[in-house]
Amino acid sequence: MPSTATTPAHLVGTTFRTALTGKAARLRDALIRKTLEDYASWERAIDDEVVRRHPELRIGTQTYLQEVEAFRGRIGDHFDWVVPTFETFLTPDPDDVNPAIEMLGTIQSWFDGKADATEKWTGTNPALVRVNDVRAEMVAGWRGAFTDNFIDHFVSPLQSVLPNQRNLAQLVQEQLTCNKVIYIQRRQSIIDLLDASIFATQNLAADQKADIAKWATIAAVAAGTTLGAFTTGIGLTAALVLDAGGTIAQGLVPEKVDKKALNGFDIEGRTTADICAKISIAIGTLERDTYGQEQQVASALRNITQALERLRRPAVLFNVSGPFSVETPALAGATAAELTRNLKPRR
Repeated sequence: MPSTATTPAHLVGTTFRTALTGKAARLRDALIRKTLEDYASWERAIDDEVVRRHPELRIGTQTYLQEVEAFRGRIGDHFDWVVPTFETFLTPDPDDVNPAIEMLGTIQSWFDGKADATEKWTGTNPALVRVNDVRAEMVAGWRGAFTDNFIDHFVSPLQSVLPNQRNLAQLVQEQLTCNKVIYIQRRQSIIDLLDASIFATQNLAADQKADIAKWATIAAVAAGTTLGAFTTGIGLTAALVLDAGGTIAQGLVPEKVDKKALNGFDIEGRTTADICAKISIAIGTLERDTYGQEQQVASALRNITQALERLRRPAVLFNVSGPFSVETPALAGATAAELTRNLKPRR
């Protein structure tokens, strides 16, 4: 089974929602408070709101000053975007994909088994144990063309097809696991961004710049070049897929940011307007990175699908066995006369 990815408790359901909306509200309140306290931030807010709304007013006139005072009472409107913007990160939920991951794990268990010293595969599932039993019974009890055809073109190919089916389920499961990790990392990154933004807003003073708020976006998922432990020679090794084990080994969530060592994004600024601009850039970066990671998963799943379609085409068109399918044995559509002629009991 591939490595599993359990969403950290602080990023699950109501716990995550409460943390995110609470921190977003704290950030909004901090931005409002600092804008009122810091003269430079206040001037920038006026430029952004009063001048933008009333470009016809001359600075210093009575009407302009009245607008400034009115704006002081509406300062909260200037930061109405904060909470709704961060609430967009409530979805997607990393755990929404759990049912699919678990079902693929169940499918793998259906096809569990192992090969013996003669490379004959025996399934763990009682129904699959019968594969080798049928071979032995056919050899011991029957002879004729249909016997050889059934063993060579149906039973023997199952020795590869069944474990390949298991490995295919595992491979798809790993791609979905990587997708889940992407959303886990996205949630952690937005929480880290909120923490850095609150810190930067609360520390506008120049003498505190030595402890700049830093933030890092999500880590890239690990890419591999193999489609799993399939039967050799079936042409799957060229397709690019994602390695769940390597991805999880990088850490389900980004490492805690080292403010002094990180060569990444800073959220500091001289005014609250500067900080808001940095937040906007950071959110845009996070969303672009997330989209890029999602495209890796989509590409990997397309590669798997295309390879599977290519490998199954001969079976569909020409009734021949392949890595993921077995041909229909000759006796399946035989007439009574053909069965009598080509399938005889041993005496």
